[in-house]
Amino acid sequence: MGALTFRSLKVRRMPGIIDGGFTLETLAGGVNVVFGPNASGKTSTARTVESLLWPSAAAPREAWLEGLFRVDGEDWWVEVDAGRSKWQREGADVSGPALAPPEDRDRYSLSLQELLRADDAGFARSIMLESAGGYDLNAAARILAPKLSLSRPRREIEELRATKQRLIAARAVQESLYQQSLTLEPDETRLAQKPMLEARRALLELLLEHNARQEEAGTLRERLDRFHPVVGRLNGNEADLVAALRKSLAEAEGAARRAEFEMQRLARELEALALPAAALERERLAALHSGAAELEIIHREMRAEERRAAEQKTRLDSEQRRLGASINHRQLRQVGGEDVEELSSVTRALVELRSERASNEAELRLLGPTVSTADRGKLDRGAFLLQQWLRLSPPPSEKQKERRLVDAAGLLLVVAGMGFSLLHLAALAVVVAGVVVLFLARRRSRTADPRAPVEAEFTSLGLNDPPAGWEAEEVRRVLDQLSDQVAILRAEESRNERRQRFSSALSEVAAKEEALQERIGAIRDRTGIDAGHDEFRLAWTVEAIGRWQKAEDELTAAFEARDRAWEQESDVLARANQQLLEVGIEPATTAQLLRARIDELQARVQQYQEISSKVATGGVATELARQRTTEIEAQLEELFSRLEITPAEEARLKAWCGERSAFVELEAEHRAVTTELERLRARVAEGADDPESLLATSRQAVEEELAALAGALADLADLSVRVIQLKRDIENAKRGHDIEDALAEVERATSALRSVRTRDINSAIAHALVTHVERTSRDQHLPEVFHRASSIFARITHGRYTLRIDDTGTGAFRAWDTTSERSHALEELSSATRLQLLLAVRVAFIELQERGLRLPILMDETLANSDDDRAGAIMDAVLELADNGRQIFYFTAQPDEVRKWSAAMARRPSLEGRVIDLGAVRKLERRLPPEALQFVEEPTSKFPSPGFLTHSAYASLLHVPPVDVFAPVGSLHLWYLIEDPETLHRVLETLRAECWGQLDALADYGGAKLLGQRLFSSVRTAAEAAGVALARLAVGRGQRVDRQTLVESGAVTDRFLDEVASLAAELNGDGEKLLVALGTRAVPGFRAVSIEALNAYLEDRGYIDTREPLGPELIRLEVMGSISSRLHSGELTLADLDRLLNRIFAGAGVPPLTGSVTVPFPKSPGLPSAVEQIVEVEQEVNDAAVEQEAGSAGLQQGPEATAVELSTSEASGEAAGAARELPVTLATPQLGEEAIGADAPTVDGPPPPQPLLAELLPTTNEENAAAALENESPAVPRADRRRAPGTVSPAPSRKREPIDNSHELKLL
Repeated sequence: MGALTFRSLKVRRMPGIIDGGFTLETLAGGVNVVFGPNASGKTSTARTVESLLWPSAAAPREAWLEGLFRVDGEDWWVEVDAGRSKWQREGADVSGPALAPPEDRDRYSLSLQELLRADDAGFARSIMLESAGGYDLNAAARILAPKLSLSRPRREIEELRATKQRLIAARAVQESLYQQSLTLEPDETRLAQKPMLEARRALLELLLEHNARQEEAGTLRERLDRFHPVVGRLNGNEADLVAALRKSLAEAEGAARRAEFEMQRLARELEALALPAAALERERLAALHSGAAELEIIHREMRAEERRAAEQKTRLDSEQRRLGASINHRQLRQVGGEDVEELSSVTRALVELRSERASNEAELRLLGPTVSTADRGKLDRGAFLLQQWLRLSPPPSEKQKERRLVDAAGLLLVVAGMGFSLLHLAALAVVVAGVVVLFLARRRSRTADPRAPVEAEFTSLGLNDPPAGWEAEEVRRVLDQLSDQVAILRAEESRNERRQRFSSALSEVAAKEEALQERIGAIRDRTGIDAGHDEFRLAWTVEAIGRWQKAEDELTAAFEARDRAWEQESDVLARANQQLLEVGIEPATTAQLLRARIDELQARVQQYQEISSKVATGGVATELARQRTTEIEAQLEELFSRLEITPAEEARLKAWCGERSAFVELEAEHRAVTTELERLRARVAEGADDPESLLATSRQAVEEELAALAGALADLADLSVRVIQLKRDIENAKRGHDIEDALAEVERATSALRSVRTRDINSAIAHALVTHVERTSRDQHLPEVFHRASSIFARITHGRYTLRIDDTGTGAFRAWDTTSERSHALEELSSATRLQLLLAVRVAFIELQERGLRLPILMDETLANSDDDRAGAIMDAVLELADNGRQIFYFTAQPDEVRKWSAAMARRPSLEGRVIDLGAVRKLERRLPPEALQFVEEPTSKFPSPGFLTHSAYASLLHVPPVDVFAPVGSLHLWYLIEDPETLHRVLETLRAECWGQLDALADYGGAKLLGQRLFSSVRTAAEAAGVALARLAVGRGQRVDRQTLVESGAVTDRFLDEVASLAAELNGDGEKLLVALGTRAVPGFRAVSIEALNAYLEDRGYIDTREPLGPELIRLEVMGSISSRLHSGELTLADLDRLLNRIFAGAGVPPLTGSVTVPFPKSPGLPSAVEQIVEVEQEVNDAAVEQEAGSAGLQQGPEATAVELSTSEASGEAAGAARELPVTLATPQLGEEAIGADAPTVDGPPPPQPLLAELLPTTNEENAAAALENESPAVPRADRRRAPGTVSPAPSRKREPIDNSHELKLL
């Protein structure tokens, strides 16, 4: 079947396209990723493809579209305009190709939102009908067996028992009421005495309370009298107050003593200072400080002058060294200021003259040698003549015309003669004649020209280059040359004049230099200083002499200033020493020493002042301490006087204060008791005929009388309650019909139980037949489209899910989770998984039910809800479609999806793919970001390579989860099944499958091929062994109870849900411990009926398992029996099995294997759960009938024995776990005279195949289902745990023996 692939699309007109349309060129034959923001034309592009393929059904009326596509190597063109379509093939008009019908076009459009809203129920129903040959098996099943209901009819049985008990109770109540009614009259007579007895009891109780209060008052008075009289006068804080006053008194006396001692010490210090009064004068210290500061200033000035003198001395010596030895100090001092000034001015003048001379010489050099200007006269005359020639008029115009005619004639003769000379040489004479005519005409014109004299005179001047031919242009040229030569000569004359001027200036400069040299010689003769004739040397010498003389003057001034500072220092120091001597301090010799003397004096003065201040302060403190001592002594005396104690009794005051609180409490209690006593005495006097006699009654007599009254009143109270209840019961009995109602209820319960039994038998048989037919037809005849969809779905989900169809007749797809082994409806799946399932179904239908050409598929953001791994799987599936020759259009507004598609297409270079940016095509503002086409690094695999790790160490690297014994074997991690780390890593990395269920689902899609058939068979056998081991590990280990379990049970209301869930978590999900805790009121208010309902649910669902857990060795034996044929064939060795089991045991927290053992091994697989429960129903009916017969005279129906014969025999075979036969004979029981289920068929022979047995087993007995499928002993149902496994409780009329179901099996 060929494929149709579009090469270009042109949208000329389309609803919503208002900018003139657009064109998509060079479309890829594989995948075209069309990116564009909202309203960019993605939807229009998709509609264009549909409209071009199905114009009549999909094209809008106003659309104008064109498309170029290719089919089987031929180019086709199609145009759709206003509802009309036109087709061409290889340029010739043809009709359109054979395509899928228009009603199927929606299958080619896979939109994310549509897929999420769809359930594809129509696809599922069509698959089911096709697999059943067109028959609706679900409808047939609904007619034959609307619902399989094989659950034990506990409710009906309990209802029957309850109605019987209610009947017995109703009759007993009637008899009891009659007997009790005979005692009513005497009981009411006794009840009439009750008010009198209650009044007497109240008076005696009041008397007892009065006597108790009187005794209590006397006791309190005695206790109060034991206290010292002082305690009554205390406030309670006197001891603390006295202690505080004593402490304050001691502190005040100590302070006074310390103050006096300090005064004495300070007086001694003042005496030791021995300062005269003059030393304390502020003016003296100020004067000393001023003198010290002045000395410091003078000292700094003196040091500055010394430094200045040293600097000037250094400069003086330096200048002397520069001048050299030719000039000594005497000569330098003889040079006066006038000489230096004159030398300086001469030097400056000499330098200026030298500069002027150099400037003149430079000008002369620039002017160069003298140039002669003798020809200037002839040049001026020649220029004048040429200008005159140009001003003269030319010959008249008529002559010029004549001359031109003659010239033309001569030229014509010359040209004609040269032309004819080519034909004949005689024509040369014509050329000669033409030349003669030209010559004569030229001479004639010159003789008449007035410029001839000017030309002659110019020629006589003998100038070079006269005008040639004396034409106007030539004359002007020569005139220009002459003008240039005249200008040059004039410039030379100007330079000659400047040469003369500079030469004269040089002579003047030489004369001035000679005069200046004479003045320098005169100064040399006068001073004796010879600086040479060099003006620069002379200038330097003059400057150096000036600097030397200035340095000598500065040195002299510095010495003079230093001497003046020395004198000032001596005067100031003398005045300061005089001040020191007057206060007894030694004089100072230096300014530093003077400062020290002054600091010493100031410190002594300051110390004297501080001590004097302390003396004054100490006197005040001493006086205050004495006053405080007097005040405290007065307070103590006043306190002792108020308490009437002496100072000698002060030691007991603390003890008395400690007794004060007890005294106050006792006194208040005595007052309260006395008040209450008076009140009670008044009440006793009011109620007694003889109060004084009654008050004198002993306590023992009163208590004895009260005890007698209490017994009598209690009897009367009970009697009153019985009388009231009896009257009410008698009245209710008169109005009620309890016995009649109970009889009717027993009848209804018996009928309901009978109906349930009949329905269960019919349902089991019908459901078995329907399920067998349905399974056989579905598994063998499912169409290829279903297998293809399941294949795509499994590969997309890495084997996590496979496709199923709902067996309930709803005609909907379901996803089978290979790890949890549970089926999920579409609404139970995540959006991503649901999208993948529906995508797989759609693609499978398109592939396998397509008629005609393979048409393009349109996808709209199909990856939006998938993670990176699943998105990659979906893209791989789509790319496979493209590899098979189908064109794909993927529309998206997400740049990250473009990036994913670009990377996926880059990994398949052989695939033709393209990214189309509608924003760029239509020149929109928003376009595809450049980074969307930049591929990112492939993410690091989540399955690291094992490298050199062992199998055990690799488990830690992979974070292998522990074993959950209650989970299906499909959830078991592959690490437990594959021992080679490299092989395990290859499976994880290639198939992305982590659990056995995923690998098993991918067996036909690369899993078996990746491992190799032999290794895959070994892994499958290991998985089967692991499944048996997990089932056996679950025995005796109830499932964990969590919050969800409690919710699903329906036994825990929202009010108690949080508390019960928290309790279950504290008990680690142990169901048995939870029920025990609830029974001991761990959750207050949780009713017993709720506990019973929860107990029933937990036992039915396997959360409570009372069986003994199986040991590792026994589990090993059962596993060996289940796979014995595979062990014999070598698919798995015993060593492999032991390592596998030890890994599973370690993951489940079970001890490892220790060796081979001999243990009892169950012989019979047990009854199929459906048949066993039917037998249980019959047993319950019989038991109820017997109980009913024994408990009610109105129900005299005798049950007839139920005919149920069960036997097991072990079939022959090599393997210990070979299949066993289970003959079962069913017969309907009789209840009374009514035959129930008389038409029920009899089943005799081998049981149906295992899949059918699994369907017969109810969901509430999953343990039995697993056991039946594995030919093992089923878990004992909750109701039968009171009986031994493998036995059926006998009916009352027939006794059955237990079935022997064990024998010894020894495996070495």
